[in-house]
Amino acid sequence: MNRPVRHVLFALIAATALPTSHSVAHTPLLYHLTDLGTLGGDWSEAWDINSVGQVVGKSQDLLYGGSAFIDTGGVMSSLGTLPSGSASEARSINAAGQVVGDAVTAGGRTHAVLFDHGTNIDLGTLGGMFSSATSINNLGQITGTAQNTSSFGRAFLYSGGIVHNLGTLGGIESQGNDINNAGEVVGQSWTSSGHLRAFLYSGGSMRDLGTLGGSDSSASSINDSGQVVGGANITGDTASHAFFYSAGVMHDLGTLPGDTTSEADGLNASGQVVGVSYIPLGYSRAFFYNGGTMFALDDVLDGSGAGWHLDQVHAINDAGWIVGAGYLPDGLTHHAYLLTPVPEPTSAAILTTAIAVVISMTRRLRRRAPNLTTSDICY
Repeated sequence: MNRPVRHVLFALIAATALPTSHSVAHTPLLYHLTDLGTLGGDWSEAWDINSVGQVVGKSQDLLYGGSAFIDTGGVMSSLGTLPSGSASEARSINAAGQVVGDAVTAGGRTHAVLFDHGTNIDLGTLGGMFSSATSINNLGQITGTAQNTSSFGRAFLYSGGIVHNLGTLGGIESQGNDINNAGEVVGQSWTSSGHLRAFLYSGGSMRDLGTLGGSDSSASSINDSGQVVGGANITGDTASHAFFYSAGVMHDLGTLPGDTTSEADGLNASGQVVGVSYIPLGYSRAFFYNGGTMFALDDVLDGSGAGWHLDQVHAINDAGWIVGAGYLPDGLTHHAYLLTPVPEPTSAAILTTAIAVVISMTRRLRRRAPNLTTSDICY
């Protein structure tokens, strides 16, 4: 009887010496879901999160309109709108807490807005009626899309109080989706041949990032290393897949098992990617991609997310915190969420568990064989 007990004890103690860092870097075992709620209505959606965990997006309010929100420490607040305007939406936040998005003006037009700590600034257009801001970096530079005098949408860079037209890849329209701290912009533009292509704007020029063998592509996010993610058509244009672009090469990230189409929406400094994957009928599943593996976020939630379906995901910060929107267990209510990684157990925690197991086993053995001594069990 002594030998099996001794082997179990040694195995449990040895297990505590195994390093926990052999798992894929930065890939958590589980995520904890926090329901960010709403501003009083039935739905909300989170679009971005900064380095200190502030979240921005859009929520239905008590009047059943849509309002830009900021969530700080679990408290959601409306960012308001433009003077005498109505609905608004927040799309991006920087480390300083400056937020950009758009709002409906008093005249009923949608304009890009900078929400700057209580002051809401209309960024104007490129001469047309419409504009929308999608990203702001830590220097306060902003990108988005604005109509020119011909009512064509153009990607813009807002810097120094001026909305600069970034042009196109030869077509008539373009759209800016993200900007990094080097002032590089990514988005999509029509080409002279009538295709929609992902672009990178850097050093005063716009570059076509290509595709995954098909005709079209679009870029969603860029980090400070110049890595880009988005979606691109595969050969034959039978589907579009999420891509990761680095050092001049576009890599196909594939889809979740059984799905046909995917697109990447967010990227952090470590190269972790979030996006959505679609089954043939269009049903979407939020995913997390890291170290060559794509996970459905529904499958890596701890008990806090029981019954949720995460169908939208938009951003991931450098700490691995993720935001988007999903359906609550009722299948109808759609709320913004925040996912935070659940840390792996430490060696100390494993050792504590092992000791508890050994004590429990010892007690059971003594009940079965009262004449056993401590030395019989341990040695």
